[in-house]
Amino acid sequence: MSPWDRRRVIQTLLGAAALPLAGSCSGAARRRTRSATEPEILEPLVRRAADELIATYPQASVLMRTIDAARAERSADEHSLDRGAEKWLRLRAKNGSRWREVWTSRVTDVGIAEAVADLRRLLGPGRRTTPRSRDSDHGRELEPVLTTMADQALDGPVEALFTALSQLPSSRLIRRTARLESIDRHDLFIDSNVERKQRFVNHRLTASVVASTGTAPAEATTAVGAGSLEGLAIPRKQLEETESWALALLTARQAPRGPSSLVLSSPVSALLFGACLAPCLDGSTWTGNSAFADDANRDLRSPLLTITDDPRGREYGSLHFDDEGLIAESTTLVDAGKVTAALGRGRSSRARRYRQPGGQWRGHPTRMVVGPGADSLTALMQRVGSGILVEGPIAASIDRRTLDFSVRASRGLGIDKGTLSGRLYGSLQVRGNLLELLRAVVALSAEGATLPLGLSTELPMPFSVQAPAVATSGFVEPG
Repeated sequence: MSPWDRRRVIQTLLGAAALPLAGSCSGAARRRTRSATEPEILEPLVRRAADELIATYPQASVLMRTIDAARAERSADEHSLDRGAEKWLRLRAKNGSRWREVWTSRVTDVGIAEAVADLRRLLGPGRRTTPRSRDSDHGRELEPVLTTMADQALDGPVEALFTALSQLPSSRLIRRTARLESIDRHDLFIDSNVERKQRFVNHRLTASVVASTGTAPAEATTAVGAGSLEGLAIPRKQLEETESWALALLTARQAPRGPSSLVLSSPVSALLFGACLAPCLDGSTWTGNSAFADDANRDLRSPLLTITDDPRGREYGSLHFDDEGLIAESTTLVDAGKVTAALGRGRSSRARRYRQPGGQWRGHPTRMVVGPGADSLTALMQRVGSGILVEGPIAASIDRRTLDFSVRASRGLGIDKGTLSGRLYGSLQVRGNLLELLRAVVALSAEGATLPLGLSTELPMPFSVQAPAVATSGFVEPG
């Protein structure tokens, strides 16, 4: 039996409202429900309901899409709604085995129309619930909400929980939990009508910000798509939090195997230069089997790259004097793609006839600055054409003998024909040879980001890296 059968839908919704279905719990459980306060009973029930919805979300997504399709067919009554869903399902099944696997989840067996009818009978006019449930505050508040959902007969269980919990006078955590289930995470952009899907996401996220921050009355969250939410003044910080939160929730795919052209966002490129290139520029390691012991490897063959170590700013890691008491000065480490200086102590640098780089007891920078380019991020994606935009730096490592590196990032966004395709890839690794990556750089962005580093055992001194976004011609393999 499908997990989204009629009874479980009702139990999930009423469980979130602390209104037990007849026969669904013992007498002792009902007595505990009557004596419990709202925070004690509501939070665990909401979390449990949310966990159930997440665990079976593909089925919930199928239900929501089926109901939306039936609405598009203008099915007036419940029976025609089911018939419209069946017709739409058959059309989808013609598009190949992949769609057949996704959309044959026994939608008609779930009986959404019957579930709505039961909700109407349970909560509609003239239907009495238990006395304690009628007297409880949260019971009275949720009863009209669920009744409205039943009267509309259009929205699935996830949307019902989304609407119901948004109107509870409970903690922000509970409201945010409800918001989590309001985002359609299953193949958001697979539909050919990409513009419509993007508009859907915009409305859903705006509603989530409104509900979780109290920017507007909860009733406004039900006007998704009506145009009223977009006119609200929402702090940018809240928008950015919701953006990151939504990207983390969307169902991500595995990154494609094989070489790919990449656009490394500014924070990711800063991590690459600071945690991978900077250790290789430590002059004290340029001996023996070190890769940079070979003069040929010091020619990066990338005229776009100019990197300096400038400790004179006021960013993280800046200083006035180095560890030998000398005034800290700016040093060009890479000039038009050629390594011109090494990182190290002042005396060791002078012994190697390099200019004193300014302020390192060990070989790493103070404030590493990668020269910007002249393009925007959009221009970088157009230059790449097809590939992946890598965002969210996590960690990086490198073998200084072979220059094989790995950079972990939290997500990747697909690029197709110079624009974002809507494909989302989960946590991935960008790995390859550092020299090959630097020699494959084709463009840099005009704007950059500053990333503080140096809190690991490899790089014990604090420093920062300021770097632009980097576009590379495909060589490296994301995994």
